[in-house]
Amino acid sequence: MYIKQDSYQKRKFVLYLIGILILKHLHINIRILIMHLVIQQNISISQHQLVVLSKLKDTIERMELMLSHIQEELLLGENNKLNI
Repeated sequence: MYIKQDSYQKRKFVLYLIGILILKHLHINIRILIMHLVIQQNISISQHQLVVLSKLKDTIERMELMLSHIQEELLLGENNKLNI
């Protein structure tokens, strides 16, 4: 039972790390996209590009929320393991 729970915590931690890497990648892509828009279009952004940026922002916010929940679960799991 303890081994299964430990394995579950390790898998959850790996998923958490992957999520953080994806989130950082999205942040970098948004910065690159904004720089590209500023350079190519002299700061004029079309409605479609604003929609795309808004969707990216929403996706990042949802990922940050999911990652914070996973982080809380990981911390609770570690605290429970220490109390056993």
